[in-house]
Amino acid sequence: MCSGCSFFHGGSGHIDLGWKRAGVKDRHSDTGRSSLTQPGNDRNCRVASLLHPSLQDAGANRRGDIAIADGVNVRSAQDSGDALAKLDDVSVVEVKLAFLAAAGMATAGAQAAEFELAEGTTLTLGGEVVLNYLYEKRANGNDDTKFVDDGSLVILGGSRDLGNGITAFVETEFEYNMLGNNDDVKRDASILGFTGEFGEFQIGASDNVFEDLISDAVDPFENATLEQVSLTNEDSMVTYYSPDMDGFSFRLQGRHDNRGDGESAEISLIAAAEYDFGPVAVAAGYDSRGSVNAGDNEFKSQDHVVGLAVTGQLTERLEASARFAQENDQAGNDKDFTAIALVYNYGGGDLYGAAQNYDPSGGDNSTQVATGINYEIASDLLIFAEYGDLDRKLTNGDVDAGDTDKLGVAGLIYEF
Repeated sequence: MCSGCSFFHGGSGHIDLGWKRAGVKDRHSDTGRSSLTQPGNDRNCRVASLLHPSLQDAGANRRGDIAIADGVNVRSAQDSGDALAKLDDVSVVEVKLAFLAAAGMATAGAQAAEFELAEGTTLTLGGEVVLNYLYEKRANGNDDTKFVDDGSLVILGGSRDLGNGITAFVETEFEYNMLGNNDDVKRDASILGFTGEFGEFQIGASDNVFEDLISDAVDPFENATLEQVSLTNEDSMVTYYSPDMDGFSFRLQGRHDNRGDGESAEISLIAAAEYDFGPVAVAAGYDSRGSVNAGDNEFKSQDHVVGLAVTGQLTERLEASARFAQENDQAGNDKDFTAIALVYNYGGGDLYGAAQNYDPSGGDNSTQVATGINYEIASDLLIFAEYGDLDRKLTNGDVDAGDTDKLGVAGLIYEF
C-alpha cells in the first residue's frame, strides 16, 4: 500500500469501467488493468469502493479501481442475530463464518459480494490475488529474479444510508502473502467517508490527490512505473472530493503527522483540479509536502511539488497523455519530470508504453522508457508482461546502488 490507499474515489465526472482502483480518470479500455505507483513499492490504489453505486461511479483510475459490478444482496435472516448471540466463546474467525452462514451470506465467484444486513446497511466483501515473476537489475550491476506475491488483499467494507441523501461508509483492507509459509494477515489501511450531493469527505488512508490526477496520468503500469515525484505520505488524511460541475471538479486534502514528543509537525496541504472537455481532460496539482521526520523525531520542512497533466482520447481505441511535474527541496535540488504515455486497446486487452525525461539538478539527465501488454483471460482475471529501462546509473547524483535500473515482469491479477 502506498503508505495508505484510497479505497474509494470521490468526486464525479469520472468513468466507471468495472474493476478499477481509486484515482484518476480512466479513459481507456475496460480491461481491469491496475498499477503500482512505484515498482514493487506502492500498494496505492489497489482497491476502491466495494460499497454502493454512488461510490462506484464516482471515479476511475486508469489503472483500475475495484468496483462491484453485480453485487449480491442478501437480506439478513432473522436467526442471524440469534446465531451471533451464541458465539461468545468461539474464535473471531468462527464468529465471522457463523455469522455469514446464518445470514445466508456464503458466496463464490468472480464478483465481490454485497450483503444487506438491515434496511439501508450493507456489508461488502472482496479482494484480489497479485502474483509476479520479476527480474530486476540494480544500478550497481547486480541482478536477481524472484517469484513474489505483490500484495494480495482481502477487503471488508460497510455502508449505511443516513437519510437526506447522505451515505456513510467504512472500509478496511487486509494484506496477506499467497506464497508465504505463515498465516500472517495484517491490516493495510482504512477509510471512513461520507458522500452525497455535496461531494465526498474521507478520513484515513486516502490516495494522494496529486498522484491521482497528475502522477497517474502517465502511469498505465503494474510494476514498470517510471520515476515519480516524492509526495506527502498517504496516512492521517482528510480529503474532500467535489461533485462534477459541468466538467470541472477539484480535490482538497490535508495531512497532520504528530512529532511523537507532544508537539505538532507541519501540516501538508494538497490540491488538484481537473476540467474534462470530453475527449480531452486537463489537470493541475500542488502538494506542499509538509515536513518529514529526519530522525529522532526531528521534523524538517520540505518544498512543494507542482504538476500539470493532459489526457486525450485520440481514437476509439487509442489514448494519449502527457505530464510535467517539478519537485523542489530546500537544498536547491530541483527535479523535473516530463513524460508522455500511450494506451492502445487491441480488443482482448491493452498495449501501453511511456517515456520520460528525468532532469535532476546536481545529476545527469536520464531518459526512461517502459512498455507493457495485458490480456483479460476472463472476467476479473488478467495477465500482463512489462519491461522498463529506468536509466538509473550511479553517475547520477541521486541514484543509490540498490535502485532499480532495469525491470522485467510477468504477472497475474485475479480480483474477486
